Amino acid sequence: MRLLKMGENIREAFATALLAYLLNGTILLCMIGYQILVNFMSGPNSDLMQYFIFIFATYFIITVFCIVSERLITESNKVTEAFWNSEWYTMEREYVNDIIFCISRSQKSLALQAGKFAFFGNETLTEVTKTAMGYLSVLRNFLIVN
Repeated sequence: MRLLKMGENIREAFATALLAYLLNGTILLCMIGYQILVNFMSGPNSDLMQYFIFIFATYFIITVFCIVSERLITESNKVTEAFWNSEWYTMEREYVNDIIFCISRSQKSLALQAGKFAFFGNETLTEVTKTAMGYLSVLRNFLIVN
């Protein structure tokens, strides 16, 4: 019970900050990609290394959050398996009620969330990249028109 409550507290504490970082990270990746395109079109001698370092740092931080969230999901699933594998059905009635409650509670996996709707996981980085590149494609069309 303490493990599940601690995981829930962690998820709630980080939810708003992770939502802000996820949105800002997506927008920043798009804007930096646009700057790379503008600088690349202005000439091959422009310094692009600073942009690539910033993109790497942004991806790295999002990746760390995704890895931590995946680890939290794995540990949450281990808790669920431990409850199921204990021979709870042969215990005394007072313990069975507690374990049944823990089993039902542990069905909801713990993970880091962005706000109240998006979970961080293996696919989050892909979604951030797809969204940023979609926005970059729109901005690129403005660059081509001008």
